Amino acid sequence: MAAVALLAGAATVDGSLQAAPTALARGLEHAWGDYGADGRTATGERDPEAGGAWTPDLLAAITELSGEQAEDLVVLSSLYELATFAPYHGFQQMTAHYANPLADFDARREQVEDWARASDGADLVRRLDTSPFRAPDVFVLHRAGDRLEIGMTTDIFPAEPNVGWETVSFDRALFDEALFDLRDVGPFTVVARR
Repeated sequence: MAAVALLAGAATVDGSLQAAPTALARGLEHAWGDYGADGRTATGERDPEAGGAWTPDLLAAITELSGEQAEDLVVLSSLYELATFAPYHGFQQMTAHYANPLADFDARREQVEDWARASDGADLVRRLDTSPFRAPDVFVLHRAGDRLEIGMTTDIFPAEPNVGWETVSFDRALFDEALFDLRDVGPFTVVARR
């Protein structure tokens, strides 16, 4: 019996070790492909189509436009990696599953949608100032023609996958240059309140 148990255990360990390269492949792909603070992957590559390639330029633009320390800023962006390299307060978590229940994930998403419905820059500022949440000091949005967009998730449990995706689109004109500072960085526009 002991010999049979030993052989079964050895076969299990051997099978697990042989499957390890397949099981670890996705994690290794991410480890080599993730972007660092210098805008390059671990292999030194930089693809301008990847959001992470613009990390150092975005961090610099946020600092220059806001004039504030990173830890004092609330940032709204779907490029969540930015908070890996600077201690920003994120306005919204990536998904409801990772959000603190007290953060009111759905209400925050609805608040962003409300801001996008503003009629002009003054109305946007009024909506930001009357938000039940501390409004972003800085927005990092994707450019799409004359629109500035941010991807936001919704919880669609019990569907699988259980995360839905929607795009909230702002008219660029809402960010009136008398009220906001803007800078285009790669495919993004960084917007800071004055």
